[in-house]
Amino acid sequence: MTQTVMPPDILENLKPDWVVPLVALLVHKDSEENGSIFEAGGGHVAKLRWERASGLLLKADDTYTPGALLKQWDQISNFNGAEHPAGPADFLALLDKSLKMSPGDKGETLDFTGKVALITGGGAG
Repeated sequence: MTQTVMPPDILENLKPDWVVPLVALLVHKDSEENGSIFEAGGGHVAKLRWERASGLLLKADDTYTPGALLKQWDQISNFNGAEHPAGPADFLALLDKSLKMSPGDKGETLDFTGKVALITGGGAG
């Protein structure tokens, strides 16, 4: 797929052969890694982690609107006290809290006239 957009010398350094050592290590009987994300290629290997902003929790009802999000956008994108989710259970705990909340402030009604939004993979897992 990348042969037409990358120079051959770059492609040579990004071939799958350079990922095999990491995969071999991860499947080794002594490896304790589980559910981790790694970046590998061209001689570089690094463990990555998800980082979640402190965020905003709203009740998932008709008060959950673009205006409600806009009103508290600073909280949504605030990485002070960021969390490092360990898996789906972290999100399910937030969902459980949301279900127990009272309805919130809808905020202002936003006008999307003439705008197009394209969402791919929304809810596809």
